Amino acid sequence: MNQANENNLKCDVDIHLIGHSTGAYVIREAFYKADQNRKLERINWNVSQVAIIGGDISRKSMQSDDKKSSSLFAHATRITNYQNPRDSALKLSNVKRFGTQPRVGRVGVPDNSPSNVVNVNVEKHWLTLEKVKSSANWSHSWHFYDEYFCEDLLFTINGDLDRHSIPTRVVENGKLYLRKN
Repeated sequence: MNQANENNLKCDVDIHLIGHSTGAYVIREAFYKADQNRKLERINWNVSQVAIIGGDISRKSMQSDDKKSSSLFAHATRITNYQNPRDSALKLSNVKRFGTQPRVGRVGVPDNSPSNVVNVNVEKHWLTLEKVKSSANWSHSWHFYDEYFCEDLLFTINGDLDRHSIPTRVVENGKLYLRKN
């Protein structure tokens, strides 16, 4: 492909990414590596929606000034982090780091995240589910089996509504929660 054609590439399809658990780490690393690639660096590219579900990456990595995440912040229209403070798998992940690097899927994004990052706390909805007490792993894997969560994820991926207007969410004290009104 010659230089003129390479600069005129246009994609009319929105690209969305969903990263569950360590998939969030894979996504962040892919964006970081893409910025290291000279060919990609010259192309104006963007991803529409990135959803991080039970993300096993450090909370610190979602700060505006994090060098490893800067490419993710720059090339994603919106990044939605789904957080559950009761996620037992992420509790274990945090323990093996001696509690020094809390995981974003358990504690949420920091206040100094870029404006295109949104945090949605799913704990209150998760507590209403019948299987809550049936399995320790359920707290980390329930998302894809729950219709209400999937409805919220669909609204997120469609990207037509502002983060505060998605009908599967409520705002309490300025924070977003997945919850039926």
